[in-house]
Amino acid sequence: MLKVPTIQDRAWQCLVKFALEPAHEATFSADSYGFRTGRCAQDAQKRLFLHLASNKNGINKRIIELDIKKCFDRISHSSIMDRLLAPAGLKMGIFRCLKAGINPEFPEQGTPQGGVVSPLLANIALDGIENIHPSIRYADDMVFILKPKDNADKILEKVNNFLAQRGLEVNQAKTKLTKTTNGFDFLGWKFRVQKNGKFRCIPSEENHRNIRRKIKAVVNSSNYGAETKAKKLAPIVRGWRNYHKSCDMSSLRDNLWYIAKTANRKFRKEKKVNRYKAKELCKKAFPAVGYEQNQHVNVKGTKSPYDGDLIYWSKRNSKLYDNATSKALRRQDHSCGYCGLKFTDEERIHLHHIDRNHDNWKKDNLMAVHQSCHQQLHWSSDT
Repeated sequence: MLKVPTIQDRAWQCLVKFALEPAHEATFSADSYGFRTGRCAQDAQKRLFLHLASNKNGINKRIIELDIKKCFDRISHSSIMDRLLAPAGLKMGIFRCLKAGINPEFPEQGTPQGGVVSPLLANIALDGIENIHPSIRYADDMVFILKPKDNADKILEKVNNFLAQRGLEVNQAKTKLTKTTNGFDFLGWKFRVQKNGKFRCIPSEENHRNIRRKIKAVVNSSNYGAETKAKKLAPIVRGWRNYHKSCDMSSLRDNLWYIAKTANRKFRKEKKVNRYKAKELCKKAFPAVGYEQNQHVNVKGTKSPYDGDLIYWSKRNSKLYDNATSKALRRQDHSCGYCGLKFTDEERIHLHHIDRNHDNWKKDNLMAVHQSCHQQLHWSSDT
């Protein structure tokens, strides 16, 4: 039986997460990136590049691909409670959340599946494993970087001792030692150091297989016309390409050339869709996204959005945008053009057309604003 929280429990857990996260962010390791405010998978990707670059002798290094057996199901409740920085009242509430539901296999272990606070509790329990050896962790996915003289068996022994204290164990079947020249998969990417010593990162086979499956499900659907299919495909393809825009996407496989051709043929089979219209629909369905390997700027050390450095976080959040939005942010010194405040939280930045004419893309007519400020601007103009 799953430990699935109710809507009321989820709302309470969300408030608890907001209360606990700032305190624990001050103590978390710099090499932990999963489910943390202000950090993302691309930070882990960039960190790996820094470890395996040619000037770091990456060609002679090895990787331990660590897999923890049923991590979220087996985390010891006592190990979480011992490390939790919270008042007694909050601790009691979290303890009850952990005990809610029935898990016959692990009655004294595991975090609630679907719980808002579960990723934070897992990070609290696993924090410190990064200190065993240079490594990169994203939630329960982890890789250790070994130099030629490092002993893999001793490192795994330390890892096993660390996990045992938390009710966990290494999945021996899936944990493996790999040469960087052979390549390894991590967070949907294939990392490999080439024979010339250069680092290369591309989408992994499994990740590529998943995106092809999603695209084919839309293209082959008989419930939609060609134009609807193009609208549904655009956010799927754009999201995938944005996730991988710090990779080498130059190959025909990675730029989705083959599947775009398949979509074009499918579109042309419909009435009133000639080859010219099919070509235009494919452009809409497969929007271009610029890419450059290792372009991502990694978060500095143990920096956290709760550390009060508004200027750093405002500039960092601004770098997530490009084209006209990026230029507007630079002109405005990374501040909202309406309220004047910095872009410090996770609220999206919108590009506002001052004269309300969305065809006017002159720089003097564009202003970067908070999403809420953008709504306020349009509400005030409607009255």
